[in-house]
Amino acid sequence: MKTIQASMILKNEEEMLPKALDSMKGIDSVMICDTGSIDSSFDIYKQYQDKGYNLEWFKYSRFNPDDHIKDFSHARNECKEKCTGDWLFILDGDEWFDWDMKKLKDIINSGWAGKYDVLTMKVRTVIETDDKPITQVTDQPRVFKNRDELWYYSEYHNSLSWLPTGLGGNIELLKSNQFYQTTLMINAEFSPNHKVYPNRTKTIIEKVLKERPGDARAMYYLAQEYLNKKDPLPALFWLNRYLDIARITVETAEAHWLIATIYIDLNIIGKAVHHCFECVKIMPSYSHAWEVIHKMAHPDLKKYWKAVLDVADNKGLLIVRK
Repeated sequence: MKTIQASMILKNEEEMLPKALDSMKGIDSVMICDTGSIDSSFDIYKQYQDKGYNLEWFKYSRFNPDDHIKDFSHARNECKEKCTGDWLFILDGDEWFDWDMKKLKDIINSGWAGKYDVLTMKVRTVIETDDKPITQVTDQPRVFKNRDELWYYSEYHNSLSWLPTGLGGNIELLKSNQFYQTTLMINAEFSPNHKVYPNRTKTIIEKVLKERPGDARAMYYLAQEYLNKKDPLPALFWLNRYLDIARITVETAEAHWLIATIYIDLNIIGKAVHHCFECVKIMPSYSHAWEVIHKMAHPDLKKYWKAVLDVADNKGLLIVRK
């Protein structure tokens, strides 16, 4: 039987950690990397260990109680290095799920799972903004074989990547035939701890762009940070910079959609529709973009756009917004 081990990084998650650990009942083991807790998170860990949970806890080599983490991937990789499970399951201290762990164990021990390196899960994220919370659902690689070629990179929104020669070697994108998409859902709710460092991700990305001014991915995610803060003009600037240099991917379709939403809010409808068309050129399944095109169309032409809208199923999107 293949074993499944959770790999978790956390800091000051005393309010959220019990729910995370409760949801993992039945997992083979959990490795926890503490990046700087000064609350009762460690006491909660000990309580669950006393209940019989197979947990291990260690302090991150860059443990810092006074400041936010500077490199999420470094912490993830340090935690992975200590893991011994056949498959690793990524769950943070402020996340939880309500399905039985047996479902995941059945998948990794099935006859067909061995040909895949990574399993994706749907992650429902609640993002606090200056206006009202936003809920997003994304497919993310959360379970993967404990192989020396699989590691994380990127200081902010850490990304699982393929390193053929191991950690420190050349980074390659994972290929689609290495993934299997599950329907299992993780809930990532807004942690009270995030209020302590509300700009931590934005600060990390700005530092990255100072060091690597041509980093397209950093531009995209910095724009997201500005949008979360309801600051559209800097977001528009960084999205346009991103589109100037990024190769065409699902992410560029998302960038066009984000620009469209900014122009809708600014009541510049012609540009909004233009970017909706640019979006669906790349991702024809993008229903929100088709909704705008349909809504803004001449009444005599609405039935044609409605026909396209009816079959747009959001398949393949990075993010499905609720």
